[in-house]
Amino acid sequence: MLNAFTQQLQSYNPIRSISTTIAGNPANKTEFTFMSNGQEARGILLFSIIGDKFYLLSYGAAKYSYPVLLPTA
Repeated sequence: MLNAFTQQLQSYNPIRSISTTIAGNPANKTEFTFMSNGQEARGILLFSIIGDKFYLLSYGAAKYSYPVLLPTA
């Protein structure tokens, strides 16, 4: 599922991937860059498997908007 998501992004380039937690459950956080409408963009994927459910949170924005909008995402 995650692989299908990243394949849809133009020029997907992972920056780093770290282990973390969501509400005390193991999770993964991946930061990446990609192209959107000809502009460089940046994003985060945060995912976890809890029981038999897969949870995916994503955030993406233009390179220059990313740090400004991230605190409100």
